[in-house]
Formats: sequence, C-alpha cells, structure tokens
Amino acid sequence: MFINPTELNTLTLTALMVIPIIGALIIALQGKSENTKAPHYIAAATTFTVFVLSVVMAFSYWPYAGGENQYLFRDTWNWIPFLNTSYDVAVDGLSLPMVVLTTFLIFICSLASWNIADKRPKLYFALFLFLETALIGVFTSVDMLLFFVFWELELIPMYFLIGIWGGPRREYASYKFILYTVLASAGMFISLLAIYFYAGAYSFDYITVSQSGILRDLSMFVQVLLFLGFFLCFAVKLPVVPLHTWLPDAHVEAPTPVSVLLAGVLLKMGAYGLFRFNFGLFPEATQYLATLLAVLGVINIVYGAFLALAQTDMKKVIAYSSVSHMGFVLLGLASLNHMAFNGGILQMFAHGTITAMMFLMVGVVYDRAHTREIAKLGGLAQQMPMASALFLVTAFAAVGVPGFNGFVAEVLIYVGAFQSFPILTIIAVLGIILGAAYMLWLQERVFFGPRKAVWNGLSDMNGLEKFNMIACLIVVLITGILPFLIMDIINPATVQLLGLLG
Repeated sequence: MFINPTELNTLTLTALMVIPIIGALIIALQGKSENTKAPHYIAAATTFTVFVLSVVMAFSYWPYAGGENQYLFRDTWNWIPFLNTSYDVAVDGLSLPMVVLTTFLIFICSLASWNIADKRPKLYFALFLFLETALIGVFTSVDMLLFFVFWELELIPMYFLIGIWGGPRREYASYKFILYTVLASAGMFISLLAIYFYAGAYSFDYITVSQSGILRDLSMFVQVLLFLGFFLCFAVKLPVVPLHTWLPDAHVEAPTPVSVLLAGVLLKMGAYGLFRFNFGLFPEATQYLATLLAVLGVINIVYGAFLALAQTDMKKVIAYSSVSHMGFVLLGLASLNHMAFNGGILQMFAHGTITAMMFLMVGVVYDRAHTREIAKLGGLAQQMPMASALFLVTAFAAVGVPGFNGFVAEVLIYVGAFQSFPILTIIAVLGIILGAAYMLWLQERVFFGPRKAVWNGLSDMNGLEKFNMIACLIVVLITGILPFLIMDIINPATVQLLGLLG
C-alpha cells in the first residue's frame, strides 16, 4: 500500500522545488498578450502537481516515521566546497507537515487568484510559483546557509505580490514588511557566522552541528547571544509582540490569496525556525529562557485577542487573531515537554488551514460588498446563506470546538504547558474566551441582524469559492477527527528534539 521512501527517487524534494520554477518559465514564455487565462491554468496545474507529489511523499513517510533516521527523501550535493556547505534538503516529522501545508495552500490560493490576477497575470503567477519554491526550500533545507538563502528569497515575490496587487497603502505595507524581515534576518546571519567561525563548527550542516554538541561547550552567555540572534529573526515572522506591527498592515493591503499565505505559511516559518534552530541548536539556552518565552507567548495570546476584539476591519480581526494563536505555539515550545511540543507543531498546521478559511471568507465578502468595514455590513446571511454557514463553521474551528484540528492542538498545548507553567497557562485560557467573543461577534455583526437595503442583490458563493472552502474544511476535519494521521509523523520528531535536553 505504501511506498518505501528509499524506493522513491532522492530527487523528490528537489522536484517539488523545480516544478514550480518550470511552471513559472512556461508562463513567462507565453505570448505578449496579457488577455489570456493561460497563466491561470498553468499555475493551477503546476501547484496541483506539486501538492499531489507532496501528499504521496507524506503517505510514503508515514509508516516509517518511527525509524531511527527521521530525515528522509534526502538529496544532497556539494554547493560551495571551500565553505563546507552543500545543497542539502530532507524532511522529518517537523518539516513534512509544513511542506504539505505549503503545497496545499499554494494550490488553493492559485485557484483563489482566478479573478485577482487579471492585472498582469503572467507576472503574478510567475511570482506565485517562485514563492512556492522558496517556501518549500525553507522547510526542507538541512544546510543552514541554504536555509538562510531560501528565507531571503521568499521576501522577493512576497514584496511584489503585496506592492503591486495590494490595496491603497500597498507600497507602505510592502516596505514595512520587507524592512522588518531584512533587519531581523541580520541577527540570524550574524549567529550563523558566529557558529561557523567563533564556535569552530566550520560547517553549516544543521544535523552535524546540532548533534556534535560543540555549541554546548560555549558559555551560557554566548549561547544566549546566539539564541537571540535566531530568535529576533523568527520572532518577527511569528510574530511576537511587540515585533508584530508589520502584520496587520501587510494583511490589510495584501490581496486575499496573499493574506492566506501570509497567515497560513509565512508565520509558520517563524514557528518552524524556533523549534528547528532555536531549540535544536540551543536546547540549554531555550531551557534557560523558557519562562521568558512562556511569558511572551501568553502576552501574544491575550494581547492579540484583545486587539482582535477592538478592530473594525474584518481582515484586522483575523490578523490579530493570528497573533494570538501563534502565542500558543510559543507557549508550547517554552513548556519543554512532549505533549506541548506536539501541540505546538500541530497548532502550526491547524492554524494554517483554519486561518486560510477565515481569509478566504473575508475575500468572499469583500469581492461582493467592496468593503471590510464591519459597521457597514450586516444581515448578509439572507443574501449569502452558504457564506454565512461556512463562516460560522470556520469560526467554530477557530475557537477550538471539538472535531476540528485546532481543538486537538490547543488541548495538547494547555495540558503540556500546565505541567510547566500552571499560572501562565490559566491566564492563557483567557485567550479561548476572548477568541470565542471576537469570532462570534464578528459573525453576528457581518451576517446577522437587520438586513441593510444596500446589500440587497448580493450573490452567494460561486462554485470555485465553495470548492476552496470545502477543501480546507475537509483537511481541518480529517486532522481533527483522526489526529493520529499527522501526530504519527510529528511525534518522533518531538521525541528526537527533546532528546537534545539529555
């Protein structure tokens, strides 16, 4: 039934990154006319192919996840020999869910871009496919310098996607996004150089460096400094309060599919980096700073929820809810136990799928009403019953109702975090209450209440919008009802990570 990973071509991961580039080149070679849907079809076919390949890879990995070698589908060759760095890509239980999440959301977003990309479609979809290559590279790079390169490459398409196809303040939002990220990346680059030269690693191989123990020979002061270099970079992306201010602007100005990828995948890059590099390279420094990280996580949860409650723009509500939900991931990491680790990683996947549904629904409303101002909306359920029903289901998923994957993730985090930080965990429960308040209040103000005459005649969701939403909902439900499908992949990776604590 399953394919042994060793029987699959070692180029599988490379193929996942090369196929989008080929798709982008085919789009670029189209004629001069922009009045064609060809780029749309090419992008949809390309992203669907990559998604299917990633799913095959996941089901091939699944029965072998408990083996000693967690890094499978590994593909490596010399890149810059005199730096002792290589093109080295592989997946384990931490990165594989992120790869599948990325390919799935990129495919959904390519469909959601069907009308948005009528303006310069060739450039839009070429950037879109280039972004997919960069994101997969981030989640699969085993060489730390290669990871840094893909991390920076992701900025280029995202900058243009916001800056060209965004809202009225798109230039400000795109500049702010790239300024925050580039400045924060400097911290990671300095730490990488320090590991290479100062610590005497003379290698960017993550597996070699993390398992050699060379960084543990450094004083705790130096370990903390190096930890903070990585943390600054990942904290901006997560985002950790007060480094979160770029996020609402980017979300509000970005077109709907780009907002989906921002919240669904790009924020997960920060969370992934915290688990992979901050903990993987500096487990003792993480342990030393655990209480501070837990406090920051709880601030994110509560502060983000209060901000979401105060917003008047639908997108900003969802943006700040993401700040709150990413606080759960940080709390899970800080708890330093098996259950919270599993919950934190599952939360990355769950939030990626649920928040995608939220932004897709905001896009459905905006495409018809041409406003996201909550006060101007109201009573839309009578014109848009399907949209109202799906928005309500999405709201239930977002607040962690049982049956959805967010519930499993949050329970694991709460139970695990309570063992390490009982008081902070009790405070964090406030996030659930506030989350239910702002989500259900948003539903009530937009879809229920008196019908406003100005919205008479609004159409309900079309077939493509229903397909996108139902596809996301199926993933949310399957991994919520049958969480072992993903937990069996995640669990060995968390065991291996926590084993670094000794």
